Amino acid sequence: WSDGVTEGGSSGSPLFDQNRRVVGQLHGGASGCFSSDQSDEYGKFSASWIGGGTPSSRLSNWLDPQNTGAEIINADVTNNLDPFFSGQILGLPSTSCSGTLSPAVILTNGGSNTLTSATINYSANGSNYVFNWTGSLGLYESDTVELQNLTLPSGNYTLTVEVVNPNGTIDENMNNNITTRTFNTIVGGQNLILTLNLDCYSSETTWEIVDANNISLFQGGPYEETFPVTNSTITRNICLAEELCYDFYIRDSYGDGMTSTAPNCMDGNYYLNNANDDTLVQLLQSEANFQTQNVQNFCIASTAGIASLASENQISIFPNPSETEFNITSKQLIKEIEIVDLTGKIIVSKTNIDSLNFQTDSNLTNGIYLIKVKTEIGHSTYKIVKE
Repeated sequence: WSDGVTEGGSSGSPLFDQNRRVVGQLHGGASGCFSSDQSDEYGKFSASWIGGGTPSSRLSNWLDPQNTGAEIINADVTNNLDPFFSGQILGLPSTSCSGTLSPAVILTNGGSNTLTSATINYSANGSNYVFNWTGSLGLYESDTVELQNLTLPSGNYTLTVEVVNPNGTIDENMNNNITTRTFNTIVGGQNLILTLNLDCYSSETTWEIVDANNISLFQGGPYEETFPVTNSTITRNICLAEELCYDFYIRDSYGDGMTSTAPNCMDGNYYLNNANDDTLVQLLQSEANFQTQNVQNFCIASTAGIASLASENQISIFPNPSETEFNITSKQLIKEIEIVDLTGKIIVSKTNIDSLNFQTDSNLTNGIYLIKVKTEIGHSTYKIVKE
């Protein structure tokens, strides 16, 4: 699934094809409300048709008792006009580093009359849009409809999409016309890639990224194990705001970290890289035995600052970590200095410096800070540690 699980007691529930015909049924699996990313095991309808060979263990006696040989039975459709949306809204990641998004919906005809036109209304951020769809959809046929691009500032949103006016008249089933999707945008954020090399007991592993206010932004796991047990790799795209710091948690429910004792299995590790393939935070295989939890802090520097200053070795900060003050030297005149803590609170702000050198005060309390250095040609953000 792209969304959701099956819970215990769901065995026998149907699997439908695009024509709303039952093609399989649930027999078992590890999926459940507290076991996401686990297996759902469905069997072929054709296999159950023959089943165990007796009336009590096969479907043929019950669905074709007269042995007519009919291969399909379509649903009894009571509505002539019934457009609805199949699945969730497409093109909207839960977090996007871009303010320009391209949503799409799958429009399906649930009525017996051919659907040739419909009005799709959608709204986000207080703005309303209208898309006039035309086409030709028979019963249970679908069309992927690409809506107008949305341009949104950074923030949290709910996109609501509604279909009305099928064939210019009244929809006979108004209970399935609306679909929604929540998401957020971080305009100017950085796209990161998490690579998680799991040990052979991946069902024990979960991870989480939280911000300075301890708000969970991204999470994953537990993961499905393979049999025979083998190592597996998970990759995840992540968008985070620049010039802020975060904590990466890796957890193991068993208590032996990401270590493996099974034959031919390796210990696990992970690394989080930015678009320049710089590693922001990582856990080595030699550090895999973290028991129940390992947490590491990392910061996202400004992309513009990295390009104009850091990659050209324009700025030097030493010593770092420091027990007293920090010395900053630059190849260009330093214009401004700003030091913020992990909550975003400004601790130090100096302007009109106009010097190649700057020394911070020694009275910073112990902890991790971000220091923003602005020069004549650009700016950059660095992590400093006061011990």
